[in-house]
Amino acid sequence: MTRTTLRQQLSEGILALDEGIETRPSRFGGQGDAFWIGRRELAHFHPGNELDLRLTKPVIRELKAELEADPRVSWRASSDWVEVRFSRKSHLERVLELVARALAANR
Repeated sequence: MTRTTLRQQLSEGILALDEGIETRPSRFGGQGDAFWIGRRELAHFHPGNELDLRLTKPVIRELKAELEADPRVSWRASSDWVEVRFSRKSHLERVLELVARALAANR
């Protein structure tokens, strides 16, 4: 599958998680539109099939061991954001699980 197809599938999955999620330009850059819940930017794409996701510091602390064990996930110590890489359709389910956690944390 092409990157565009994976991104489209992930975008559709993100929008299906909650009817309150909207797409708007990113405040932080990224590639294409970002996903917003209310006044908070939830996620945006970067090149190379990477999603920047506002998971929040409390959720990052809670999932720290799990996130550290996943080579597709990285983050900066003082940030609310994680970077999640996806290169196969089988990765999308995990990305959507993390987006759902971010959605709950950013409400």
